[in-house]
Amino acid sequence: TTVSTVTVAPITGNTTVCVGNTTQLSDVTPGGTWISSNTSRATVSSTGLVTAIRSTGGGVTITYRVTNGCGTVSTSRFVTINSTPIAFIFYFGGPFCQNGGTATVFQLGQAGGTYSSTTGLAINSSTGAINLGTSTPGTYTVTYTFSNGSCTKTTTANVTINACGGRSSGQSQSVNPKQPVLEAQTLQATAYPNP
Repeated sequence: TTVSTVTVAPITGNTTVCVGNTTQLSDVTPGGTWISSNTSRATVSSTGLVTAIRSTGGGVTITYRVTNGCGTVSTSRFVTINSTPIAFIFYFGGPFCQNGGTATVFQLGQAGGTYSSTTGLAINSSTGAINLGTSTPGTYTVTYTFSNGSCTKTTTANVTINACGGRSSGQSQSVNPKQPVLEAQTLQATAYPNP
């Protein structure tokens, strides 16, 4: 029986991936198996799909190995794993009134991102501030897109704007004459916004 000497083509595909994402590697040589040098950093499926788990150590070596009666031959590529940025956004004080001025975003984590939403919400793409007066009442999802230079990610926050009615000019209260008379006390209040 004569068996051909094993030859393996080079691995192709994108060899840079972000934590939590995947990248597809390929090899035109049939019948091989895929191996990851460190499965705690990244795993590789039987079809060459690499899933990044953590960026400690910078990455992993992915090997494609073919074996026949003449021996075993393999080829490898180093896959770089980049850390994923983290950020969160909040709009405190909602739901908001349309006549409430400006809703300011509270942002944690990776800075320098951009804000966006659907039509009807007047939002500053750089600061995330919402102009309530020029926005249409409704519930919106604000998306914050951010990057650390290697990986890009998004986070969201919901914002509700109501068409609030006018202010009440006063309140009425029923007085029971059988109750003891209470000493009048001063009430101090601040109306916001003014006007």
